[in-house]
Amino acid sequence: MARKTDLAENKKRLRLFESILRQEGFDPKLDKDGSIKFKFEHLTHKLVLEENDPEYLKIVLSNFWKFDHPSEHLRALAGALHATATTKVAKISVIDDKVEAYVESFLGSPEHFRPVITRMLNALKSATNRFCEFAETYNTPIW
Repeated sequence: MARKTDLAENKKRLRLFESILRQEGFDPKLDKDGSIKFKFEHLTHKLVLEENDPEYLKIVLSNFWKFDHPSEHLRALAGALHATATTKVAKISVIDDKVEAYVESFLGSPEHFRPVITRMLNALKSATNRFCEFAETYNTPIW
């Protein structure tokens, strides 16, 4: 069961994750929403921690795929299902006209993040690639 952390402890955790990202060669920036933004392969990612669950973290790539017409929503949903089902750890969600990719994990300690950063980011990259390949070739069924 997750335990709630106080504000000071949460800020300390944010600074620790920021430090780990910096040591691993990223250029992290604390965001005013309480997340950490950093670039990986020229795309802005966001590391999100939860105050109510100190072992949980999520890395998000927001709005990486856009669609203009509501008929493309089904294509995005199909791509999200395919990518999520075929990629370890990563998930793709489609809410309204926004497509977001993320990886989630429970870590016993922030130091457990260091050895899996690259693997988490590569899973995210794999999921977004699978999503795009599938969504771009998906033919909407006619019922």
